[in-house]
Amino acid sequence: MSIGEYIVSALRCLSAGKMRTFLTTLGIIVGISSVILINTIGGSIGKTIGSSIGALVQGNIMDILIVDKDAKTDSLSSVMMLDIPDGVKFNQDSVKEYEEMMTDYLEEIAYNFIGAGNLNSEDSKNTPASICVMSESIQKMQIASLEEGRYFTEEDYSSSVPAIIIESRAAEKMFGNASAIGKQITLSESGTQFDGREFTIVGVATSQQGMDMNTGMIIDEDSPTTAYITLSYFRANTLQTERENIGFLEYGINEDADIDEVRKLTEEFFAPYFEDTDYKVFVYLLTDQLDQINGIIGIITKVIAAIAAISLLVGGIGVMNIMLVSVSERTMEIGVRKAMGADNKSIRMQFIIESIVISLIGSVLGIVVGLIEAKGLALILSGLSGNPDMPVVVDLSVPVPAIIVSVIFSFAIGLVFGVYPANKAAQMEVVDALRYE
Repeated sequence: MSIGEYIVSALRCLSAGKMRTFLTTLGIIVGISSVILINTIGGSIGKTIGSSIGALVQGNIMDILIVDKDAKTDSLSSVMMLDIPDGVKFNQDSVKEYEEMMTDYLEEIAYNFIGAGNLNSEDSKNTPASICVMSESIQKMQIASLEEGRYFTEEDYSSSVPAIIIESRAAEKMFGNASAIGKQITLSESGTQFDGREFTIVGVATSQQGMDMNTGMIIDEDSPTTAYITLSYFRANTLQTERENIGFLEYGINEDADIDEVRKLTEEFFAPYFEDTDYKVFVYLLTDQLDQINGIIGIITKVIAAIAAISLLVGGIGVMNIMLVSVSERTMEIGVRKAMGADNKSIRMQFIIESIVISLIGSVLGIVVGLIEAKGLALILSGLSGNPDMPVVVDLSVPVPAIIVSVIFSFAIGLVFGVYPANKAAQMEVVDALRYE
């Protein structure tokens, strides 16, 4: 018999007991669908994070920080907690030279922490604040949602007006329940470029929660708030050249720039400035954080998928059990075939192929069920997500390797768990088989 004839014979035998065949494949269906579901949801979570961040960022964000040479640099927050002495902070001339060298790579200064000062209202109420420079293309990513007013406009950037956005916590401390929009405040910090400069409040942002990325400190009611001024005002008023040494830089990278090359050039440029110190430059990009998140999701997905795959072994035992029953029920048929000249190899092949066919049917049904489950769960999560800035990505593009591995694994189950019943059938004596009742 040819392989095709064996397959047709196997399908005929399996169709004779549809319910038994279905129950036999149920363990495989559950195992395969679980693996497909977990891989699909894992991929969907990764794409949700990637699309949500990508929707807010044009290009990529690069932070350049000074860290201890022995410091752990696996995350931005761990680096921001480090206390770096003033003597090893970035030098104004080196920063200017770096920006000139990187003209073709950098989009603009994205978000630059330039110091800590006080926000002062007309009645002398004041609140501590971290003062940050904001560029047009990055502001909606860096500034939390607004509770009142507006973001900086193109006119604010083109005319370099003294506009400022403050956080709601600062607005409440200075103005109580009154609207802060349009009010005049001054920035003050004795002996620095901030002292006495007046700004008009155009927006009130939602106060930050958790950890302040500028200081690495946990934010509470007594923590300094954050205030934002425009990059154009910052440059027009020569504040950049008057800055004292700063602790870190942050830039937007052009979309066409090679990120790896930007990282390499940055590290090589600043390395000589810290050669004789215990510190070094650490370059951190938004894609690093995204890669870390996707890596963690990938590991968790693989571990859970491996646990789910254990049910495939249970399904394989079920296949072997039903094949043993089938051999017992068809003992007379085996005897007749052997009496008519069928050899052991032919009998063995018949039952192995039947076992493989059962497993592959379970595999196909498992893939279909897994995709349906993933689609349903993703739609439910999408409906439950009330945040338009963080939409759940409903994507059925299951990784091809997951399907290939599922099919191969099912084939292997059919082969491995079908060998013993097939050998038992092939080794029957003709006389014993014909006398079996």
